Amino acid sequence: MANVKVTLVSGSKTITVDDAHVKVSVSGKTKVLWSCHDGDFQIKFKPGSDWPNPVTTGTGGVWKAECGPFTAPGTLEYAVESTGYQTLDPEIIIDH
Repeated sequence: MANVKVTLVSGSKTITVDDAHVKVSVSGKTKVLWSCHDGDFQIKFKPGSDWPNPVTTGTGGVWKAECGPFTAPGTLEYAVESTGYQTLDPEIIIDH
């Protein structure tokens, strides 16, 4: 599992992630788990992607979204969004 920490920076109203180029493996059947302690967020894959947007759930002050395992190599672009914050556009790099 590739874990990505999402941070909502309240002073600048920006979103950051601790890994903007997450690497996963098709053969390893890797999933990605995004988590945030600052508030609700959404993961939205770019148009043209066959991947459904994962549902974000919040429990005990931690919001999480999970996707995968991935089935084909390539690069998957997505957006991290949260109401009132600037959208961030990182990517997932999918290896064999």
